[in-house]
Order: sequence, then structure tokens, then C-alpha cells
Amino acid sequence: MLRQQILVVKQRIEAAYGHEAEWQKLIFAGKILVDDQTVESYNITERDFLVLMVRKVRPHRPILARTRLWSAMLQLVGG
Repeated sequence: MLRQQILVVKQRIEAAYGHEAEWQKLIFAGKILVDDQTVESYNITERDFLVLMVRKVRPHRPILARTRLWSAMLQLVGG
């Protein structure tokens, strides 16, 4: 486990809890852990505490839909 890269840890979290690895940030001792570093490189032990932050995914709005909405709004205000 200590020689695993942080990305592998994130992938294990994704498999267990469904949070996509790309949206995760792992924090240890006030530092955001970098994906290509190992657990060992941060001197993390079994008894240490990690913080997991998961970024909220915003719904995707196609540009075309926004353009149509903007055009409709301009027509309403006479622009």
C-alpha cells in the first residue's frame, strides 16, 4: 500500500464509493497530494488522517443552448 501512487488510491476510492478519481483531492498535513507521487513519499502511515474533497460536477450546458437562450432573451427585451 505504501508504494502505491496517489492516483491508485483515488481509483480505489472511486471503485468503493463511486467518486470519480479526477474529481478527488486528497489532502494530508495541509498539502494536496499529487497523483504521480507515492503514499510513502508523503510519509503517510496507517494511523494518519487524510481529507478527501470531491468536486461537485456541474451539469453540462451546450453552447448552442446558451446561444439560443441569449437570442430569445434579446428578442424579449427588443435588442
